[in-house]
Amino acid sequence: MPAPVCPECGSFVVVRGILTLGHLVHCPECRMLLRVIALQPLELHWADERDMPQEERDEDNSYN
Repeated sequence: MPAPVCPECGSFVVVRGILTLGHLVHCPECRMLLRVIALQPLELHWADERDMPQEERDEDNSYN
């Protein structure tokens, strides 16, 4: 099965393990938080900021 592509940077994202709809992964290149939106074929989309762990949200807000 081909690896899905990051919608942000276009890099291939290798996703391992048992996947379910809504599973969260990070792109290895741009570190964008992505959500699994389809399983056959595997498709990723940008995840909502609410899906990020609190410490990541705090880091993102420290730049504002």
